[in-house]
Amino acid sequence: MQYDQKGLTTEDLWFTCALLRTHKVQELQGGVSALSRVVFKLFEPLKRGFLLTFRSGHRKFLFGTMPVLVADEAALKAMWAVKGAAGTVPCIMCWNLVQQRGGLHLEDSTGRLVPHTRTDLNKILARTDEDFKTAARHLAAEKVVRTKKQFEILEQSLGINYTPEGMLFDESLDLKPISHTMYDWLHIYLVNGLFVTQVNLMLEILGRCGCRHGDATAFFTTFSGPKEQASNLKAAVQTFEKAKTKDAWKPAASEVLCIYPLFRLLVLQTSFDDAVDRVAAKSFLILCKILDLLSEGGKGKQVDPGKLEQLILQHLESFKSAHSADDMQPKFHFSIHLPALLRRHKLLVSCWCHERKHKQLKMWANQISNAGDWYETSVLKEVSHTCMKNLHSFCPKGVHLIKPKAMTGKIIRKMALDFLGRSGQDGIKVSTQATIHGMICHTGDVVVVQIDSELHVGIVHAHVEYNDHPWSIVALWTPLGKNRFQVNDTIGRWVETSSLGPFI
Repeated sequence: MQYDQKGLTTEDLWFTCALLRTHKVQELQGGVSALSRVVFKLFEPLKRGFLLTFRSGHRKFLFGTMPVLVADEAALKAMWAVKGAAGTVPCIMCWNLVQQRGGLHLEDSTGRLVPHTRTDLNKILARTDEDFKTAARHLAAEKVVRTKKQFEILEQSLGINYTPEGMLFDESLDLKPISHTMYDWLHIYLVNGLFVTQVNLMLEILGRCGCRHGDATAFFTTFSGPKEQASNLKAAVQTFEKAKTKDAWKPAASEVLCIYPLFRLLVLQTSFDDAVDRVAAKSFLILCKILDLLSEGGKGKQVDPGKLEQLILQHLESFKSAHSADDMQPKFHFSIHLPALLRRHKLLVSCWCHERKHKQLKMWANQISNAGDWYETSVLKEVSHTCMKNLHSFCPKGVHLIKPKAMTGKIIRKMALDFLGRSGQDGIKVSTQATIHGMICHTGDVVVVQIDSELHVGIVHAHVEYNDHPWSIVALWTPLGKNRFQVNDTIGRWVETSSLGPFI
C-alpha cells in the first residue's frame, strides 16, 4: 500500500514492524518517542479517508483524526520525551510548577515558581502548544552553542529532553502536546494513586480509633459483591488481608473500584475523637465522591466539570490539612487538570480498556515457554481470533437477555399469569443474566430500581423476555433509613430491565 509523501509509505510500515519485532526500542535513536512518531504517522491517511469494502460489497469511507492521547504518566513521559513526574518540572501542562521536595520555589526571588502541592489555580501558569514548539526550537538552537552541562541544565529547566527524532520535534506531525494529551484518571486515583496513598494513611488513624487491620478485614468479609464482580471483590479483600504493614497494600484498579464503597462505610461507622482525624476522614469521604463521579462518567453519564473541580480542590485542601504535603506525589497535582480536560473533550478517556486487554494477551502469551521467532505472530493471531469471536456477542448499548430459554417453573409461570393474563404466557423466555448498557446483571444481585421517578432497592429473582422486550422480576426491600433496608421475602414485581441501576 503506497501513499503520497505526506502520508504512510511502505518503508514506514516496514520500519515500524521491524522495530516492534526486534523489541530493541531502547537501541533506537530517540527511543519510545521516535517509535511513537512513526506509529502516529500510520494514522495520517485517516484524514483523507480509507475506502472500506465489506463482504456484502457495500463500500464506506472511513475518516478520522487523533484528538486525544491518553496513557499513564510514564508512557506520556516517554512518548513526548519530557522529564515527567521525577523531573524538576513534573507536569507537562504547567510552566512554573516545580517539585516540592526540590525546594526550588523557595529560592525564587520573583515568586513565580510554585510547588506541585499548590492548589491555587490562579498561581499556576498553563503551558500552550506554541510554548512547546518554541521550547523545542530553543533546544535545537542551543544544542550547538552550549556545553554538555549547560545544555542538561537547560533541558531540566524546560522539562524537555532534546530528542530530534521524537514526536515533539517533528514539525510535520500534527500532534499537539497540550491539546491532545489527557491524564488518565485510572492511574491518577487507582493504580498506586491517590486512593491507595490515602487509605494507607487512614489505616493508621483507624487503628488509633480501635479499628485495626484485622477488624477491617473481618468487616470487609461480611459483604458479598454482584456476581459479575465477585472475583474482583474477593481478590481485593485477599490483597488487603495480606498487606499488614504500612504502604504494603497495592491493589489492582478493578479491586479498588470494588472495595472503595466498603472503605467509605467503614470510615462512616468509625468515631473520630481527634479534630485532625476528623478532617482526614472528611478528606477521604470527598475522595470517594470523586470516584463516584468518575465512575459515572465511565458509564456514559454526563459529569459536571464544575462539580468535579470543586470536589478535587476540596479534597486536596483537606488532605493537606490532615496529612503532610510530603505525602502528595505529583499525581495529586495531575488530578487538578481533569476538570479542564473534561471541559475541553466533553468526556474523560481512561485506560480501563487498555488494562483489561493485558489479560487477553497474557492468557495466550503466558502459556508459551519455548518462544521462537514465531512467538509474536502466534500470540497476535490468538488474540485477534478471540476479539473477533467476542465481537459477535458484543453489545455496549441497549438492554437484552443473555441466552434466554423457554419459561419453566411454577412461580414465574404464576407471575406471568398475574401480570400478563392467560394469553400472555406463550412465548415467554427467561434468563439468569441480562446486559444493561454494557453491564451484566445476574439473578441474586441487589439493584437500584427506578419506578415512577422514585428509586427503590431490591433483589433480582429472574429476567424475562416477552414480545422481544426485557423485563425483570425484582423483590423490593423496605427502606429503614440511613441506607438500611428490611429484606422482604416476597416473590417480587415486574419492572422493565432498563430501569435497573447499579448492581450491588
